[in-house]
Order: sequence, then structure tokens, then C-alpha cells
Amino acid sequence: MNPVSKNLKLFINKYFKKSKNDISKLRFSTSTIKFIKNIYGSIIKCNLECINKANITKVPFHETSFPKSNNFQGIPDEIRHEIENNEQTTKIYEFKVKNRNIRVFFIFPMQGSQLNEKEMMKYIERMFIWLSIAYKYSPVNCAKNLNVYLYLTDLKKMLPTIDASPIDWEHANTAFTYSCREEHITSHNENKDIADISEINIFRKEEWFKVFIHETIHCMGLDFSHMDTGFSNSKINSMFNINIDVKLFESYTECLAEIMNSIFFVYYSVINNKNVENIDYIYEKIEENMKNEILFSLFQCVKVLDHYGLSYKNMYENTNENRELCKKYSEKSPIFAYYVLKPILLFHINDFVDWINKNNKGSLSFKKTVENINNYCMFFENFHKTPEYIDVIQIVENDFRKIKNNTDLRRELETLRMTVFEM
Repeated sequence: MNPVSKNLKLFINKYFKKSKNDISKLRFSTSTIKFIKNIYGSIIKCNLECINKANITKVPFHETSFPKSNNFQGIPDEIRHEIENNEQTTKIYEFKVKNRNIRVFFIFPMQGSQLNEKEMMKYIERMFIWLSIAYKYSPVNCAKNLNVYLYLTDLKKMLPTIDASPIDWEHANTAFTYSCREEHITSHNENKDIADISEINIFRKEEWFKVFIHETIHCMGLDFSHMDTGFSNSKINSMFNINIDVKLFESYTECLAEIMNSIFFVYYSVINNKNVENIDYIYEKIEENMKNEILFSLFQCVKVLDHYGLSYKNMYENTNENRELCKKYSEKSPIFAYYVLKPILLFHINDFVDWINKNNKGSLSFKKTVENINNYCMFFENFHKTPEYIDVIQIVENDFRKIKNNTDLRRELETLRMTVFEM
């Protein structure tokens, strides 16, 4: 666990004790345990079998300037300028996963956080294991050739300094990619031109692995990001007194990424001790970590809504006054999906896993039908204001009000990171 994770865990357990007590009642259901067992077992299998077979090749790079992805200009201006205006070190590695070609570009500042080769191999190992799992669920034509650009800046995700100003990419995002439209992909070009190469651009070191999982869910076609979701916008907007492009798929993608990140985190926490295959101990640790992630996610939800002068009740309670108040909510990134919808899924994790088992037949890959998106909307209809959820979020709001002006907690009160635990 890195120092930031340690501090955040201490912070939420110190200042949100009452809500932590409520969340502590959570117990994984049989179906959630089975779901976790499947993923955890795949991690062990891939680490024992796949890594030994991986032919990881270091690619020579002698250019004086650092490599820019085809979509480098899509990085937010402030962060892109930070990368361009500082000398960078570049290391490139290639490997294959299930006949897919992966190329990873490490680009990090010469002055600042550096990675040695051993650390880069650890990064690649985690990526390799996750890709080995994810590709099992991915359509065969998605991300057949994948370039991953890791621009490892030390810039953090932070709230805007002006209250109620829209939260934008530079405040809340760490990466971007493009959806896999399997039916539109062709491989007619023998030279693998730009159209045949998928790209992931990660432009912060903060939360890089969770973000990598998130972006692969997009580019491997595991979510429904390529589908028309206009009809789901109307459904979600009507539940929450808002009028925005919700990008509902982001809630599914982020929730899955955070669950996967927690499982990986526990695996790497115990990999060198005798508990690595003690499955009861593993479930207990993952359950404990998920409770912290749920509480932190609720804290982030409350914090983001407070930035706009809103409470969660303003969002879901349909009154003229609340509808008027919610007009000041605006975003330039899918903030609502990340910080308001995702906590609903995490808090009801057992129900979310049941939903996956029923509607996706247990697969991580979202069943891409209009009916399934409707079913997903119904999940929020059923769970966004359960008595248990309303109770705990009100407790978090009360605790937040007690500390929101505490200047000693500035870092915790301004961060927009989405998870507690990071390796």
C-alpha cells in the first residue's frame, strides 16, 4: 500500500466512524464470493502460467524527443504542456497476450518520479495478467493491436478551486481511449495502420492501474460505450433532477474497474506470504477493502455534490425547489456517472453481482442490447433511494459538514481520485 492509500484509509476511518459502522454490516453474498473466486483464481493461474510464457521484449528507442501517441492532442492542455515542457525518459516494451500484440510506452519526467526496470516489469506483469483475463470476455476483433502510452506525470486529480464551476477532464480524468465497435473493425491493411491499432493514453501516475483496467473495458468492447444511449439519458435524468448526457456506461466500467482493482490489490498484498491461496483470508481482506472503497466513494459523491451546493436529497427528491437547485449542476466530463451513480452500484455490490449473473450470464462483458441497457437503468431505479442507502449517505453528509472547512485536511477534501487502494 502506498503512502497516499494509507493516509486515505486513516482519514475515512477517523472522520466517518458512524457511516463506517453501517457499512461494516456488509457481507459478501454467495454469488459475490463466487464472482471474486473466479477472478482471483484467474489472477493466480495467469501469474503462475502466463507470465513464464510471456516473451517481453525491450524495444530500442534512440530518439531525442519522447513518443507521442496518435491522439496525444487529446490530453488536457495543462497536462500536455507539463509533459512537453519537461525532459522525458522513454522505455518501450512489447509482448503478446492471446495472439494480441501489446506495446507499452513508459514516458516519465527525468526530474521527478522515476521507474527502474524492475518496477516497469512489475507494471507489465499486472497489465499482462489483467489483459489475459479481460481478453477471455472480449470480442475477437477488439484491441488486436494495442498501444498503451503511460505518461507518468505526478499531477493529481483535484476539485476546481472555484465553487460550482464545471468539473472538467483536467480535474477528474486520468486517461482516454476509444470504444471497440467490433462490427466496424476491418483488418484489411497489412501494414497495421492507425485504424487497426487501439490506443490507451494514461497521463497521470495516480491510480494508473485501476485506470488501465477501466480503459481496457472500453477498448475491448466489454461495456456498451459504442451504443446509442439517448433513451437511457432520459431515464436517469428523470430519476435525478438533472439534464445532462449521463454516459451511463461509465458507471458500469468504473464500478467493474474498482472491484477488479481491489482484488488485484489484495493479491499483490499477500503474494509473498502463505495466505496467497487461503481463500477465506482473501475474501475477508477483499471484503474489508471494499468497505473502505464504498465509504470513500460515498465521501467523494457528497464532496462533488457539495461543490455545486447540492445534497444527494436535492438530486433524487422530485420537488420544484430541488429541480431549480439542480439547474446549477453542470459537467464537462462524466462526473455524475463516476461519482454519483457508481457508489450506488458499489454500496449494493451483492445486487450488482446478481445483476451481472442474470443479465450478462456471469460475464464481465455487458450484453449489448437495448433491453439490457433498460434493465441496467432499472437497477438504478430500484436502488438509488433504498432506505439503507439514504441513511448512510446522510450520515456521510453530516460528517462531511463537520470537516469541510478544516484546512489541515485540504488534500483529502480536494482530491478527486476514485479509489483508496493503490499498489
